[in-house]
Amino acid sequence: PGSSTMTMLEQSRTLLRGILRDLLPPGTRCALVLYPDHWNAGDAAIWFGTRQLLRELDVHLAYGCDTTSYDPGALRRALPDGPILIAGGGNFGDVYVPENALRLRILEDHPGRPVIQLPQSIWFRGHDGVAVMADAIRRHGRCTLLLRDAPSLAFAERHFSAPARLCPDAAIALD
Repeated sequence: PGSSTMTMLEQSRTLLRGILRDLLPPGTRCALVLYPDHWNAGDAAIWFGTRQLLRELDVHLAYGCDTTSYDPGALRRALPDGPILIAGGGNFGDVYVPENALRLRILEDHPGRPVIQLPQSIWFRGHDGVAVMADAIRRHGRCTLLLRDAPSLAFAERHFSAPARLCPDAAIALD
């Protein structure tokens, strides 16, 4: 059992690296937003896995923030162009209000600029929140969604006009 588990883990790590390498060539400068300044240790593991993975891929962070420290002007000064990465986890939807608000703000403040939602699970309370997010993604025009589970991928493909891919959670990048 141990060797097959390692094989599955390595396969998932290889898939994660390959997907991000396709989106973020070596030398890319980017922003990483939605630092998890809260109690959930799983989100911290995702954040640190993402940071480790970006270093391995030679992707450089020029800006980072949490839900309370986001400053669109500071982001533009630190990174006049280049992709904005939104940290992964399980907070895509209207259930987690501060995270949802920041995600919507990023899309509104940076139309047409590449925004990559790192591996997430989707969870909305109702249709109104879905409609708001769908409209923000449509108006933005350059959002890529990476989803960490098949139901979230199916949901994204049904409701959002953005490229969507199944992608392993970034926490698996941790040693």
